[in-house]
Amino acid sequence: MPLKPPFPQPPRRLGAIILARLDSSRLPRKGLIDIQGKPLLGYVVERVKAVAGVDDVALATSSREVDAPLADFAKEWGISLFRGNLNDVAGRVLSCARKREYSAFLRVNGDSPFFPIQEAQHGVEIFRQGKHHMVTNVQRRTFPPGMSVEIIDRASFAHGYQHMHSAEYQEHVTKFFYEHPHHYLIHNFESWDHSLGSLHLALDTPEDLERIERIFNGLGKDHLQADTREIIAMAKEVG
Repeated sequence: MPLKPPFPQPPRRLGAIILARLDSSRLPRKGLIDIQGKPLLGYVVERVKAVAGVDDVALATSSREVDAPLADFAKEWGISLFRGNLNDVAGRVLSCARKREYSAFLRVNGDSPFFPIQEAQHGVEIFRQGKHHMVTNVQRRTFPPGMSVEIIDRASFAHGYQHMHSAEYQEHVTKFFYEHPHHYLIHNFESWDHSLGSLHLALDTPEDLERIERIFNGLGKDHLQADTREIIAMAKEVG
């Protein structure tokens, strides 16, 4: 890697990029699946919008016809839409960040109805100090899948993207950075309980959907009023 990434700066415009597609083999159209009268992606959007310091929210999907309904969703929910390459997800993210003029972005998976508002806020506050290329809770997994936080400087991401020559790096957006940590200033924050990394809170299968519905029912209040510890406690309770 001949060139060093640019030195990090406080972001001028920090956006959130939600990644989604509708042809998951295990749970087709999962982003639009109804959960208590609201599509899965609706919960994700609401939780991302609740993070102070995020200037804009965009949904980044593929340019295929199968993902066209996501354009209607984005319009209905008042967020931006970007459509790009299906397989080169990293390239899609970078193009979206450039089009929306994000100097940095929060990467969000669209299958995360319990996206952690407080932890994302914590990450944004650290990132805005301008000392890191990336702030994350994924470099060492101590939060459940479905509660990932990754914030990255766009210029640094573009630097890394030049070296993402494998399909694996292009598909798994931030994998390259975790495998080359000596080139980037990465701040990883951890949970209060390192065993939480084995607790799954993303939506991948019909079994996940049933469990997620039980968690929402068990919370007994607006999901935006439930903090991370409450959600995790309920997830453990429902089993």
